[in-house]
Amino acid sequence: MPKLRTWIEILILSVLAAVFAWRGFVPAWRSLNTDFPNYYVAARLYSQGDSLARIYDWIWFQRQKDHAGVERRIVSFMPHPLYAAMPMVPLASMPPLQAKHYWLVINLILLAFSGFLLLRTTRIGKMRIAILMLLAVEPLRTHFLYGQLHVAVLALIVAALWLYLNEWKIASGAAIALAAAIKIYPLAFLFYFLRKRQWRAVTGLVCGCLLLAGLSILLFGFEVNRVLVEQVLPRIARGEGVDPYTLNLNSLTGLFHRLFVFEPQLNPKPLINMPSAYAVLQPLVEGLLFVPLLWLLTPAHAETEKETIEYATYVAAVLALSTNPRPYHYVILIACSVLVTDRLLRVKRRGQAMLFLGLYTLACLPVHRADGSEGFVGAVMSSSRLIFTLALYLFLLAVLSSASRETWKQRLSSRAAFVFVAIFLTGLSASVFYNLRHAKTDFRYDGRITSEAASLMMTDPSVATDRIAFTALQNPRYAVGTLAGKQASSLTATADLFYPTVIPGSSRAMAELAGTTSRIVRIDLDQHSATDVAFAVEVEDAERPAVSPDGRWLAFIREVHGRGSLWIKSIQRDDAEEGASDEFRLAGPEYDVLEAAFDSRGSEIIFAGQLHGGPALFTIQRESSTITQSTSGPASRFPAVSPDGVWLAYCRLLNGSWQIWLKSRHSADDRQLTAGSCNATSPAWTPDSKEIIYATDCGRGWGINALARLRAVP
Repeated sequence: MPKLRTWIEILILSVLAAVFAWRGFVPAWRSLNTDFPNYYVAARLYSQGDSLARIYDWIWFQRQKDHAGVERRIVSFMPHPLYAAMPMVPLASMPPLQAKHYWLVINLILLAFSGFLLLRTTRIGKMRIAILMLLAVEPLRTHFLYGQLHVAVLALIVAALWLYLNEWKIASGAAIALAAAIKIYPLAFLFYFLRKRQWRAVTGLVCGCLLLAGLSILLFGFEVNRVLVEQVLPRIARGEGVDPYTLNLNSLTGLFHRLFVFEPQLNPKPLINMPSAYAVLQPLVEGLLFVPLLWLLTPAHAETEKETIEYATYVAAVLALSTNPRPYHYVILIACSVLVTDRLLRVKRRGQAMLFLGLYTLACLPVHRADGSEGFVGAVMSSSRLIFTLALYLFLLAVLSSASRETWKQRLSSRAAFVFVAIFLTGLSASVFYNLRHAKTDFRYDGRITSEAASLMMTDPSVATDRIAFTALQNPRYAVGTLAGKQASSLTATADLFYPTVIPGSSRAMAELAGTTSRIVRIDLDQHSATDVAFAVEVEDAERPAVSPDGRWLAFIREVHGRGSLWIKSIQRDDAEEGASDEFRLAGPEYDVLEAAFDSRGSEIIFAGQLHGGPALFTIQRESSTITQSTSGPASRFPAVSPDGVWLAYCRLLNGSWQIWLKSRHSADDRQLTAGSCNATSPAWTPDSKEIIYATDCGRGWGINALARLRAVP
């Protein structure tokens, strides 16, 4: 009988290994796919000494991908922490696919190392550990296919447990800190160590995080770290790092967004438009799931058998409560599967072990999509991974509860009940208050501009008399979109097109065409759909065009190691200005120019730059080299002068979000036009100098903008 069981296990392992190789490793070896270029491009920029200050800017990062010659695809560094690029730095000098080959081999080694540590921690045996690892079919397939980092996180989480069990508590906390530097979610283990009163582990985790934070500032600069902490992380925490309505994430926040929050383009048909229901249910359900786990955890270092199953349950909780659990995140569930299976088999609970393995396998299978089903039924049918993960987590809570000497009735009548009920009510009250405030300001779409054509992103508008031109994300590339009323059209090329700026009095515009270098090209906005025609090139090695109101001058940006310099060129000269066609520089890369705009006469240029840390506005006369700083205090960007020359619209950073402000050019008066815990950027004036068209990510993912309109001047 043992021999038969061994042969069955060998057969199962062989089948699973073949499926992994066929569905995951071999396709991963042959192509880049989606996520690996994100890390590769960032690592390449770092190794070249380029500034990473704008790494979380979708379009800027896409441009760097184009310059690196990576195959056509959409890339973004959202929502990754900066250290996510560092494992790729030694590989950044290689061609992308060759670099991925090395990374895949490294991941196999890390996976084997994780298995070795689990073997040292349990008694389940090598064969069964290998089977449990490969049962994570979809997580391993997507992880290797996309060139992800979660096997490294798995190795660090397992190492942290092994160190913890062997009384290396400070090193255990430091391992979690390193895992959190690569991917944010392991930081949740801070609450595990606090509940356990393992102060040395807490010290290792906190000191490790502080040390890595200081090193991050030295490596990447203060400004990009400020953007991460102040702007990016809060949006990730509330599930808005990407599209918050997609059911692909299989998260509780995504499900509640989908059911109760209306958004004109991303979620036009919620079950019911009731943001207050989201505001209450999201923290209520998550609190009911998390606080009982904290209560069940032993408030000390327990014996090894109990400690391992508590640790495994906490791993499952991290996934169940995550706001962004992609399939490859579930690689860390391998640790949970091995630890729990070992524990249940050792106490001869084979029925429970089989139930657990069934739930684990189902949670790691591809998600079924409910084609054609809408509302609650469609949302639930498309959330199978979430359902099975919650079932697995609740099963583990029941196992912990059954192993406890106290019944829940005894717990609820104890003095500890006051502590945990207080934790639950305090967390719930704070979260509901925060969510309601967020919903009140961010889920209002009174000025939203909608169109017949869907686009995940519509940003950086340029306004003409009869239309709005903008940058549109139309996978697998960026294009120039136009809106005339609600009639939408687009102009695409074989390369990415960014930042259209309309030439006044014509149907033509300047735009940035990004390839191995960027160039400013002339485009015809009346030419719709896809085209491979040769665009008329206006400027080589140039980005982000801005045309003067009289159509005679073109301002643009040239980058030097990721830092922008401001240039200008005549594009409509007369005979008296024969020499004016030469390009000349107005501001060097020390200003790190972000964007620029002309005044109403075309004689003055206002630009945003990062001369001393955070962005500020600067002013320069077109015919002189004198630069004066126009703003101080809060970070300022995105200047736009009204056509009548009276008003300056620009954006200030307030409480981690960009808001539009209006300033009179003839007085010190200014006032705030937008509010909320989301971004309003890239204002553009209508020809009558009364309204502003702008980009907003309110109710959407960070930087995934739509267009909106507001009345700025009575």
